[in-house]
This record gives sequence, structure tokens and C-alpha cells, in this order.
Amino acid sequence: MTFADKIKLQREKSHLTQQELADAVGITKRAVNAYENENAIARKSTMRKLAQALHVSYDYLHDENITDPEYGKEKMPYMDEAGKKFGQSGADQLNELLEANNKLFAGGDLDQSAKDMFYQAVTKAYIQCRLEAQKKYGRKKSDADPENSAQES
Repeated sequence: MTFADKIKLQREKSHLTQQELADAVGITKRAVNAYENENAIARKSTMRKLAQALHVSYDYLHDENITDPEYGKEKMPYMDEAGKKFGQSGADQLNELLEANNKLFAGGDLDQSAKDMFYQAVTKAYIQCRLEAQKKYGRKKSDADPENSAQES
């Protein structure tokens, strides 16, 4: 299923108009129409907002091979936390890290509290390592970093 198909299907399941979805995400109705009908693909940051508004996972929207709208949904709060601190690249890096480590549990059955503890531990370690790297090697400028934005003004 394509990104366009998923957006339209989930919007209709949520009983939202294109305008209502656009308003919820902070984009234009024209952008929603382009995603649904013109094979336009949203930026990753917009895709995360679309996933939240549609109550599906980012992974579901991002990967055409994923057919379960719930797949990876439990990672989203942690990706959002990394995204707030380090921008889209931080969210992407943490998602890759969580996904790679998820494979450790292939075939096993973890309850949600065990998954949450795992995600929290990995997220905490990722953030600490990234902050230490910034201290040691300097901070890269990022739109998500208000300090850098203020210094540039």
C-alpha cells in the first residue's frame, strides 16, 4: 500500500476532511490533497505529525511494506523526545537504533511494560551519548536548537 493510499484510508477511517487533517498537522489542504492524489511524499517531520493526527505509527506511513498501522507506534513518544532535542536527524537516528535493537526480541514475546522499559533505557542512553558528544566535539547547528537560533539572530 502506498503512502497516498494510507493517508487517504486513515483520514477517512478517522472521519476527517482534508481540511481538518491539514489543520491538525499545520499544513495546507492542498498539501493533503497532493499526498493523497499526486503521489507527493511528506517530509519526515510532517509525516510524524500526520501519524499522530491519524493515530497510526510513523513506520506505517514511512514504509510501504508495513501494513499494520500500529506497527512501531510504541516508539513514537521516544522519537518525539529525541526530535525535540536534536531535530529530525535525532528522531531518525533513535528510530533506527530502536528498530535494530527490536530484532533482539524476534520470536520472543515481551509485554508492553517490558518494551517501554527497553525503549526508555535506549532513549536515555542515546540522549546522554549525543549530549556528551556535543560537549566533546562541539554542537552542530540545528533548527531544533533554540540556543543556536538565538545566537544566529
